[in-house]
Amino acid sequence: MQEESSISSSRLAEPISSQQSSQPDKIYVDLKGAVKHPGVYALDQGSRVFDLLEMAGGLTEDAAERALNQAQLLVDQQSLYVPTMEEWEAESQGPQANLVGSQDPLVSSPNSGKVNINQADLAQLETLPGIGAKKAQAIIDYRTANGSFHSLEDLGKVKGIGPKMLEKLKDLVIFQ
Repeated sequence: MQEESSISSSRLAEPISSQQSSQPDKIYVDLKGAVKHPGVYALDQGSRVFDLLEMAGGLTEDAAERALNQAQLLVDQQSLYVPTMEEWEAESQGPQANLVGSQDPLVSSPNSGKVNINQADLAQLETLPGIGAKKAQAIIDYRTANGSFHSLEDLGKVKGIGPKMLEKLKDLVIFQ
């Protein structure tokens, strides 16, 4: 009889602990632009852009779906802007495109349009002042070899990026 009750209690304890450990942390993402229901969404950690778009009812007819990487992981406090085709085509044509701050969902950050150094690709890094193809590739190579950047100090370890460059970049980048 006692053996039976210990089995029952261990079975009861199992789902509770499994439930606690399987409850993922929530992230909050601000979705704007050409989506059916823009707003702030709570998602499970590890969610991707396509999960967010599904929650928002999908894209509008004029959304620039080609501008999105729907497989990208989302991070807490991220802000994504989905451009219309008209906006996306205009942005990609002009030589000044992206210089003020990107609205590309791949690099946009909380409320700011700052470039996320840990997620940006070569082209996105090149939108930063003083960062050409060579330095952008050096950033990506360093990130690949050493893992994510956590601060400006970490970014300063990349060959070719010194104190003056860090001063230019400090208000334009984030490390998520």
